[in-house]
Amino acid sequence: MMKVIKKWFLLICLGIPLLFSSCISSDDSDELDQISNKIIGSWIQIEEYNIENANVSPPVYKWVEVEDGFELSFFQNGDFIYTKYSTCFTGTYEVEQGSNRIRFDFDCEVFTGGGSFSSLVGNVLLNTSDFNELSLSPPLFSNNLCQTGCINKFQRVAD
Repeated sequence: MMKVIKKWFLLICLGIPLLFSSCISSDDSDELDQISNKIIGSWIQIEEYNIENANVSPPVYKWVEVEDGFELSFFQNGDFIYTKYSTCFTGTYEVEQGSNRIRFDFDCEVFTGGGSFSSLVGNVLLNTSDFNELSLSPPLFSNNLCQTGCINKFQRVAD
């Protein structure tokens, strides 16, 4: 009798979280699908997340205000203008369905001090209280320590 009760208890404990997680993920998916519509407009960089002390473990980062930040514009047709890189700053973007991952495909090669690239993938986080603040971050911090601009925070300047 005790074994039967334990089995039912175990089934209930495993089943209830699955039931709720399926409900939550569909709500989250609806909200995330709307990100691509809510980011449309022009944004200006106002802060960046920079390393303050790399000599401790884990490294210490802090938010730093930015003067004359770069601009980021998202258009309804999937085009973007991203003025962080002076060699190439236009292309197309796509928000991955059901996630907050965004992909930028530049129209040309972007050259930086560390090499070049033509696409960039990151996470987009939108302040849901008023949709006027947006953050872009790498999907995961790689083994290479991010020094400056690890996460960029933007303020909406136009719809």
